Amino acid sequence: MRKILPLVLFALVMASCFNDQKQVINKKHLYTIELPGYMNEATDLSEDASLQYQSVAKDIYIMVFDEPKENLENAIFDNGLESMYSNDLDGYARLLNDGIDENVEYIDEPEFTDKQINGLKAKVLDFSGITDGLRVYWMSAYLEGRNNYYQINIWTSLDKKDKLYKDMEAMIESFTETDKSKK
Repeated sequence: MRKILPLVLFALVMASCFNDQKQVINKKHLYTIELPGYMNEATDLSEDASLQYQSVAKDIYIMVFDEPKENLENAIFDNGLESMYSNDLDGYARLLNDGIDENVEYIDEPEFTDKQINGLKAKVLDFSGITDGLRVYWMSAYLEGRNNYYQINIWTSLDKKDKLYKDMEAMIESFTETDKSKK
């Protein structure tokens, strides 16, 4: 028993060190994002996301979506939405955020903040709400890249907001577009 105890303690120390580490994820040669070491790749959050990671133990989830800029233009004009949404980052963010309204009962109303994230124009918002009976806290960012728009969605239980806020913010702030292709 005495020989096992030091090994168990060593394993716990090593595991906690690993959890504090960061991992840089490179997706589709379009972007990189830095995630906490405690998050693992997921496959069942959304079939459309280019990145899906989670930590069930810590109750935190992230998805990133990327889509060519022309998809926004097509969606607006094909659906006659020109009077509601502009064909730019503001229109992209508002269109996607309006889709959330149908599924969330807001505890606090989301408000966009304009930012620059690693050279990209971005609109960031965070809000709390109730969905499927659960109290949830979301942090989202919509970014305009060279050829694509990007959407980052991160969420956790509302009671974990204070504990995970800095990790959520750091993930969004780490997003870097690596796409160097011409339009």
